Formats: sequence, C-alpha cells, structure tokens
Amino acid sequence: MRLSTLLLLACLIAGQARASQTETAQPFAPNFVAATRLSLANDPFYASRLLQSFDFHLTAVAASPDHKAAANYLAAQISGPLNIPMAKVAAGLGQSPMPEAQAAAMLAAGALAAPQQFNAAVSGLESLKPGLGTKLVESFRSMPTLRKFAENLRLEPSGLTYNSKGKFDSLYDAIGR
Repeated sequence: MRLSTLLLLACLIAGQARASQTETAQPFAPNFVAATRLSLANDPFYASRLLQSFDFHLTAVAASPDHKAAANYLAAQISGPLNIPMAKVAAGLGQSPMPEAQAAAMLAAGALAAPQQFNAAVSGLESLKPGLGTKLVESFRSMPTLRKFAENLRLEPSGLTYNSKGKFDSLYDAIGR
C-alpha cells in the first residue's frame, strides 16, 4: 500500500475536502473529538465499539490486495450505506454523533494518510476518555503488515500527569484513586 494513493482520504482527514472552491476547511481533530464527545454522551459503550470497528477496519485494510482496494474500502466506510459525498461528511463532522464504523474508518484513513492529524485526534480522544487514544495507537501498531505506517503514530497527551512509575496517573483508573 502506497501512502500517495490515499491522498484523497488524507484530504478528508485533514479537513481539506470542500463542497465549493470558496468554502473554508474545518480542522479534523477538534471536530472529530466533538463528534466522539456527542457519541459518548448518547452511548457509554461507544468507545468499546469504536475500538472494535477500528480493529475490524485495520484487518480489512491489511488484507486488501492492493492500495487502491484499501482506499476504496475506507472511502466506502466513511461515506456509509447512503454513499454520502466526502465533502458533506467533512462539513458535518462534529455537529452530531457519528456511527462508530464511520468514525473508525476515518481514524484508519488518517493513520495511513495523515499521521499528524491522527495523532492530534487520538490525543484529543485520550483527554476525552483516558485510555482510548492509547488503545487506538496500540491497535494500529499490533498489525504486522501496517507496521511501517505506525512509525509516525504517537499519542501527544496534554494535561495528563505522570505518577512515580513514569506512567499516566489517569489511564485505566477504574476505581478513581
């Protein structure tokens, strides 16, 4: 899979898809985090299903016969069953809850084509729901065939503190200590 062939998906992830030439682009990461916040407010199990969908999409991309099939698969998952145009998906991002399969496909496309946008998005998800961004990055790194794309993926936490063992205090803190 070549990175250059996923440029269209990178444009969506980076917020560059436009309905018209004069329309200004909206940043992907803050809008994606806003959509996830709305989705989590509607469904407390949304994060778990997002992780499952992300793993599913990564498996499908890794098994794709070539880069074009992977790009077509992710584009179809992002546009959804109603085949919504990419520009309309990008314009509506962050305004309402988003199906986890669509959100996971956007994250997978971002990880492959726009790692900096992916890093910003998962960092925002980590601050929204501690552990979520970390699990997304770990999930991507666990795919052997996609490992070369994982080199630039990293969580950029903000506002988290380290404990005496050098780990984040707020990660996986189920009992609220």
